[in-house]
Amino acid sequence: MKSKLFNLLSIAFCLFLSMSAFAYDAEINGIYYNFYNGEAYVTYRDKNYNSYSGNVVIPSYISYNGNAYKVYSIGMSAFHSCSDLTSVTIPNSVSFIGKYAFSGCSSLTSVTIPNSVTDIREEAFKNCAKLTSITIGNGLNKIDYYAFMGCNSLTAVHIADLATWCNVSFIGHSNPLYYGHHLYLNGQEIKDLVIPNSVTSISDAAFIGCSGLTSVTIPNNVTSIGEYAFYECSGLTSITIGNNVSSIGSAAFSECNGLTSIIVGQGNTKYDSRNNCNAIIETVSNILIKGCQNTTIPNSVTSIG
Repeated sequence: MKSKLFNLLSIAFCLFLSMSAFAYDAEINGIYYNFYNGEAYVTYRDKNYNSYSGNVVIPSYISYNGNAYKVYSIGMSAFHSCSDLTSVTIPNSVSFIGKYAFSGCSSLTSVTIPNSVTDIREEAFKNCAKLTSITIGNGLNKIDYYAFMGCNSLTAVHIADLATWCNVSFIGHSNPLYYGHHLYLNGQEIKDLVIPNSVTSISDAAFIGCSGLTSVTIPNNVTSIGEYAFYECSGLTSITIGNNVSSIGSAAFSECNGLTSIIVGQGNTKYDSRNNCNAIIETVSNILIKGCQNTTIPNSVTSIG
């Protein structure tokens, strides 16, 4: 009885090792996949070794055993530590990029995220030390913790839709702009940023670290500016804020050391001065202050906080 039990446990243990070592269901044209609910996701070869290198093109659909599968995601750690991977093409079928998917891909230089991707998970591109540019489609909803941490060679973030970008949920230190510093819309760098009229709120950290910005215009439709929204935008010299901004998150304009001018719409009666660096303003009228050196208080002011 003990011998049979021992044999069964031995078989189970061997199966466990086999399953843990080889994570994929199929290899097709050098790419490894798992299947779930009639769809496929890209995975790694095994836990200890990934063989992806050079330029990898992921297809939208694959065929296996007579069945067609849509490639709907890049799974957790799929390309983790593939030090010889230089570029990857992600198809429009992919909806999310998993945790650690490209982390440690030290030779990866550029990535294009298609419109279909809504979610980039935590540390997805962490320590991609040679990554210089990233192109992000207009379907993105969320980037999770530390997704681009250690991407210190990043110099450009390309987007296709500014209104979408203003509403992305950046969790923790996840905005690639914090490392890339320069934002491009349809191939042109944004220096004089005009928030679209369709935007009603600017998300936390939406433009954090974007030192390429020199001016920002926020229209009347915007009611709130998130925390750290323009943090460390060191090239920013002027801001125009519309009538209806009533909420400004903490550190929204902190470390904007070049900021010398703020214009607030005449109808705006609620504005928190503590969130600015070199320019300080408490608005009850249309006031322009440059460096707080010479200020005229209008007759309409009845109290100063």
